[in-house]
Amino acid sequence: MAEPFGTNLPPTDPTLRLLLQKVNWIEEEQNQIRTPTWGKVQLGPFTSRIRLYRLDKEVQALRISFYSGVEDPVTHIHTFQLAMGFKGLTDEGECLLFPSTLARAALNSFYRLEPGTVDSFDQLKQIFLNHFMIQTDRLYSADDLYTIRQGDSEPFREYAARFSHEYSRCPEIDDRAAFGAFKSGL
Repeated sequence: MAEPFGTNLPPTDPTLRLLLQKVNWIEEEQNQIRTPTWGKVQLGPFTSRIRLYRLDKEVQALRISFYSGVEDPVTHIHTFQLAMGFKGLTDEGECLLFPSTLARAALNSFYRLEPGTVDSFDQLKQIFLNHFMIQTDRLYSADDLYTIRQGDSEPFREYAARFSHEYSRCPEIDDRAAFGAFKSGL
């Protein structure tokens, strides 16, 4: 293999040596830019603490549906945590297992996160929800329930069913606030 240009220069000309070292550095940078990244294994966003963690026991794959980016992210997190409750894994174990429940756009999004930025499952969960919550039609508060109205020709039973469906999508709302919203929509 040939030596990079300028590595066998005499030390008597420091300016020329420095210039040639910079040229070599620029050439190396250009070679790295030309190398495609699509064939390289990506580390993901986990810190080294999580990446280097080894599970004490063999863990079977979770039997939950994959999240592709179009489903309800809150439901996916709840389903994941429920399944994890039976595994007894640590925070690191949950982090390492979570990407195995992602598919398509959600998995691509996961690997686009900045490497070394996620150090706990709570942090991963928050990043996941912040990113995918926009793509859901979930209501967020009692105020949103107050926007639901019974149509002029809509039967009471249909209004009640529609309201009940939307209420089930607002996990943080108590029954009293929901009942008030229901009555105001009549």
